[in-house]
Amino acid sequence: MYQGEGRWILMSRMYYWAQAFMEKYPNDMKVYYESEDFICYVMPQNMYHQYNFAIDYGYNQVQTQEENN
Repeated sequence: MYQGEGRWILMSRMYYWAQAFMEKYPNDMKVYYESEDFICYVMPQNMYHQYNFAIDYGYNQVQTQEENN
């Protein structure tokens, strides 16, 4: 999953997850550094009110061919 084509797919999903997270919490997650090949995000954590990073934004749902039609 972390090598070859699987890595690019994983990075794409992570990018869209980060964009959805920033849309939901615009004041908490920021882009720290961005280049053509790399984006680094920064997000301070409050120990007493931590975020659940396992939020499903719909990117992990498997759809069958019948559901697509």
